[in-house]
Amino acid sequence: MPGRMLDIRPKARADILRLAEDDPTLADRIVVLLRQLENGTLTGEPLTEMPRYGFLADCCKVYFGAPRKAPNTHRIVYRPRLDGTVEVVEVVVVEEREGGYVYLLA
Repeated sequence: MPGRMLDIRPKARADILRLAEDDPTLADRIVVLLRQLENGTLTGEPLTEMPRYGFLADCCKVYFGAPRKAPNTHRIVYRPRLDGTVEVVEVVVVEEREGGYVYLLA
């Protein structure tokens, strides 16, 4: 079984830092979810064709929210890919779901 590693795009890193400033509990939740993606204990839902937002059918999404708040306000959008013997999970964007903004960024 291939190992896994995360490849977090610079824009996604900036999203995470900004969200951490807005609400540190979101940052804690994101770190947990990214670790789960990396170790393979979390698999998001595949995105389907979304004409309004462009081609995202090669991506998956993970729902999350701040602890003790609305559970599904944000998304991690990532693209699984295979690079040699290492499965790379490319984190594309981490952002609020409202109005489909996360998908526009992806």
